[in-house]
Amino acid sequence: MRPSLPVAIQPAIKLGGTSKSIKVYTALSTTARLVLQMLNQSGTFKDGRIYTLGLLLGLVAGFLDVKFGDLLLSALFVLTATMLLGALRPRRPWRWTLLVAVFVPLVQGVAYLLLTEKPYRAQIYESFLGFLTGIAGAYGGSTARRGLVELFRER
Repeated sequence: MRPSLPVAIQPAIKLGGTSKSIKVYTALSTTARLVLQMLNQSGTFKDGRIYTLGLLLGLVAGFLDVKFGDLLLSALFVLTATMLLGALRPRRPWRWTLLVAVFVPLVQGVAYLLLTEKPYRAQIYESFLGFLTGIAGAYGGSTARRGLVELFRER
C-alpha cells in the first residue's frame, strides 16, 4: 500500500514521474522533520527563528552552487552564513555547520535528479567542501561573539 502523498505530488504520479517525485518528496520531508526535531529540542521560539534562518541560508547556498557552479562563491556564502549564525547563537556552533552546509550537496543532488543539465561527478563531490568553510565560520562567529561579550562586559 502506497503512503498518502500531498496533492501537489499526485499529478506527477499520474504522469509517470512516480520514483523521482517520491524520492524528492521523501528527501525534503526528512529534512523538514530533522529541522522540526531540532526546534523541539531547543525549546524556545527564538531559537526556532534562528533555525529557520539557517535553513533558508542553506537553501540559498545550495541554489548558488547549482546556479553558478562556482565553488568559491558557495564556500564563501556558507562561511558568512555560519559566521552570522555562530555570532547570533554562540553555544554549540557545530549545529550551524550541519544546518547550512548540508543543503549544498542536497540541493546539488536534487538538481541532478530534476534538471536537464547534469553536473560532473567532481562538482557533486566538491559541494561537500562547504562543511570545511562552515566549520571555520561557525566557530569563528562563536569565538568573536564570546570575545566581544567578554570585552564589553560591565564589571
